Amino acid sequence: MNKQKTVFLLIFFAGLPFLNYAQASKDSAIILFKNVIENYQNTHYLSFNIEYTYTEDEKPNIAAETIQGQMKMNKENYHLILGNTETIHTDKYNITLFKDDSLIYISKASVGKITANPVSMLDSMLIKIKNIEISLTHKRKVQTIVLDFPKGMNYKTATFMIDEKTKYLLQVSYRLNALEMVDAAARNSEARDSLANEWGMVQSYYSGYETGKFDDNEFDEKKYFTKNGKEFKPTEAYKQYKIFLASPGL
Repeated sequence: MNKQKTVFLLIFFAGLPFLNYAQASKDSAIILFKNVIENYQNTHYLSFNIEYTYTEDEKPNIAAETIQGQMKMNKENYHLILGNTETIHTDKYNITLFKDDSLIYISKASVGKITANPVSMLDSMLIKIKNIEISLTHKRKVQTIVLDFPKGMNYKTATFMIDEKTKYLLQVSYRLNALEMVDAAARNSEARDSLANEWGMVQSYYSGYETGKFDDNEFDEKKYFTKNGKEFKPTEAYKQYKIFLASPGL
């Protein structure tokens, strides 16, 4: 299946009998999320390992797909290797290497916060959906936030496990409809009705956090291509790759 980036959304639990508890849980969760976001953004030359697994509800003990990789990030720059796809973000470019297709995809740098931060999207999405129930628990130095989405959505739950001391993510799990795991063509195909009845679990694991193990050379676009005027050429190491320019005026 064709994976897509998942956006995690957050708002308070509106149950009147538990209003005080829900409000406190909401406020604590938002503060914790903000601390995690700031931690990733403010830690210099941070690297960590990532593993994604997808399991189907019908076969919960068998991983239908597993993808491993590594993230290296510093301020606005990051280098993400995930399976056979490699992404480099700098203040000038977004560069994606599709190794299976021998393609280098280049676009202008996105504006705003680091989009590859595991929780960066939350900061601007806290009030997009109403009636999400939220719980915040603490056990054995791990803080866990669970979001329960309202009926009718393609997501049912999202769980964030956070190291209490470091404020780094340990694990993220979300239960979602199979429609969220395929591209637009598949969602609009004859298989749509079948996919709409399938559910699965995506889990991401984060480990091996380290700092200071690399420098700014990690984000140097000159390792991948050279530019002469308006002409882009792959370097010798990537001479078999074709370059696709996704933004005008590069």
